Amino acid sequence: MNLLRLLPCVLAAASSALAGENIGSVAGCNTKAGGSAACKECVNGGGRWVSSLKRKGAFACESRGASGGGGEMHASKAIRSEPPPKKPAAMPKSTFVTIEPGSFVQGSPKEEEGRQDNEAQADITLTRAFLMQTTEVTHGQWHFLTGESSLAWSKACGYDCPAAWMTFRQAIEYLNGLSKKEGLEPCYVLKKASVEWPKGLDCKGYRLPTQAEWEYAGRAGDTTSGASTREETAWYSDNANSTPHPVGKKKPNAWGLFDMTGNVSEWTWDGYDYLQADATDPIVGGTTADLETNMESASVTTDRMIKGGSFGQNFRGTRPAWREPLGWLPTCAHEVGAGDGRGPTRLNPRPKEK
Repeated sequence: MNLLRLLPCVLAAASSALAGENIGSVAGCNTKAGGSAACKECVNGGGRWVSSLKRKGAFACESRGASGGGGEMHASKAIRSEPPPKKPAAMPKSTFVTIEPGSFVQGSPKEEEGRQDNEAQADITLTRAFLMQTTEVTHGQWHFLTGESSLAWSKACGYDCPAAWMTFRQAIEYLNGLSKKEGLEPCYVLKKASVEWPKGLDCKGYRLPTQAEWEYAGRAGDTTSGASTREETAWYSDNANSTPHPVGKKKPNAWGLFDMTGNVSEWTWDGYDYLQADATDPIVGGTTADLETNMESASVTTDRMIKGGSFGQNFRGTRPAWREPLGWLPTCAHEVGAGDGRGPTRLNPRPKEK
């Protein structure tokens, strides 16, 4: 995303049953609807291509009435931007690496190019090893486990593209589902308006990384902004052509992790803390996440932190220190700027068995 802010989605019309992705340009059709011809026809005719709350993956063209001007919005018959793909016959293979315990400096120095004010440096120590998938979760993995293609599916990119545009709740549900499939304990307890992580770092199932775990793994020992390796390791606004790419096509970082910056942004567990502090095994905001976010609350909010930048973002998002809070509206997905996607992060981290 060629942006520095994260924008919540808005409903096209208060009385409409349609919500979620709300596309009003050809560029949006290319990045959010897989280049759908129907989407382009809709927006070129003055309408908006909007995803349906009632039918996942379905879209409709909302257009002005024949009188034009300030007429009411009318929805066409809902159709998918592309035919849904077939479910993979088997779970696509995943590869993991062990991230060993260690210490690092989180955040960025004041002189770093592209630095944001919320990147205060802090000395962080992680005392536990964990396993991390080498790539972002793919469409194939997501579809096999959930039985549904992700909203970011496009035939052109295929099963090896990162799954994206899912909510925080959907990411949690996916990880719990994967734990159950493999006979591991689910790490999360989902409630109507919150999610709990009862065992915290002691849970043996799949989970989201903390913000500190993500940055530690993303840096892989690098203390710089990553500028010298950006073109080799990251899909971002200068080279991605405003679209996500199959995982693992760029070079991995020093610890064997692909696409840690760029391609799609990744969820972490942590709430947003504007000022980072020195800590050991920090879990910012505790082990309960409120899914009804108050973005105006205290210094540690219930916004969930995303990391990694994306295919549509400029160089600032490819820096390991980049972080932004993503608020939550329980009734609709969020737009993360222009043309961004967010994944359920990698299938990680899982504690390393001793």
